[in-house]
Amino acid sequence: MPQLSDFYGLIIWIYWDEDKSKHKEPHIHAEYAGKWAVISIPEGNVLEADADFPAKKVRMVQTWIDIHAEELMAAWALAVRHLHPTKIRGLDKQETTMQTFQHTISARAGDGFDVHVTFADGTGGVFDLAPYMGYPCYEPLRDRAFFEKVQAAHGTLAWPGEIDISPEAVWADAMRT
Repeated sequence: MPQLSDFYGLIIWIYWDEDKSKHKEPHIHAEYAGKWAVISIPEGNVLEADADFPAKKVRMVQTWIDIHAEELMAAWALAVRHLHPTKIRGLDKQETTMQTFQHTISARAGDGFDVHVTFADGTGGVFDLAPYMGYPCYEPLRDRAFFEKVQAAHGTLAWPGEIDISPEAVWADAMRT
């Protein structure tokens, strides 16, 4: 089972010898502190997980899957043919650096799933959360009153109940607007 990546204590594996009747769709295995989760690619759905696999680590893996969906599908295509896929860069090794990445310092809910953000350097933009709404961890945000509780915390967007989004994703998406 080749290791695809590792970041923030997570190890990502792709199996090629597992029983194909168990998980037919493309997926990866994530390990953290001895706990396991099986997550689909490219959707990021949790197919199976230890009950105490941390939700925050699931969100990290889902963000990583979003960033590397094409590479992961290519890795899957190789793995099902018993060929070793290339390692994929972890979230802690992304091309964005502190010189180009800015922390979110203010946030305000906009229309739909838009969040208006301001970054530490004074720039701002709109982050569209709509593409993430298919993930179960973001389901509570469908409630408008809850969505409007968005705040800037620890450099990113956060809501009560440990719901947050990677700061790199906020910055990259908001800078496109």
